Amino acid sequence: VYGYSPSAMSGMPVAELLAPENHERDMQMLASVLQGESIFNYETIAVRKDGSRIPVLYNAAPLRDPQRRVIGCIGTASDISRLKSMQQQLLRNERQQALGTLASGVVHDFNNLLTVILGQSERALENAELPDPAARRIRAIHETAERASRMVARLLVFTESASASRTRIDLAAAVLRMESFLVDLLGERGSLTITTMDAPLSVSADWGQIEQIVMNLVLNSGDAIGDDGG
Repeated sequence: VYGYSPSAMSGMPVAELLAPENHERDMQMLASVLQGESIFNYETIAVRKDGSRIPVLYNAAPLRDPQRRVIGCIGTASDISRLKSMQQQLLRNERQQALGTLASGVVHDFNNLLTVILGQSERALENAELPDPAARRIRAIHETAERASRMVARLLVFTESASASRTRIDLAAAVLRMESFLVDLLGERGSLTITTMDAPLSVSADWGQIEQIVMNLVLNSGDAIGDDGG
């Protein structure tokens, strides 16, 4: 752990093995052991023979004579460099997962907004009485939204693998919260009625995906309605 031979360490002041910035705290720990306390999983920084530093974990207990007087201490020092490295990697993975989940949510929300823009612009372009300048502008909006939608589709492929946002949700309550939004989405093409069970319907799902599925159902239903409402 320290880089010394046993003979070189014999008689060495313990302070030489400790990082100077933690010296006071570490010596207080040692003093408490010499006063009869035991120390478990005490983490600090050790200084090796070559001057490098490593994180160590101490466990120590008082050493007593036959009369139970404390005459020293006995303990272990474990190099926890690998453990600390694994902890840091775990934190990085958690941060990456959190960022992936956030990105996935943003992409889903943006895709939902684009769906509304595309749907409303399509409806506007169906108006035969629309002046030509306005039609050109709306057509440009629709084409731009289509390009953005294709970009979002590619992002969705990327973020789905990074996102793990499944939670327990009440499916009925979640769909009911979308009612006013779905009515606006459907527009004058038809009426919308949501019928749910009286009891909660709990599922493990990604809310963004559920929202997208419901929106697609409503949009496809709206597109299937003829001019006569059939």
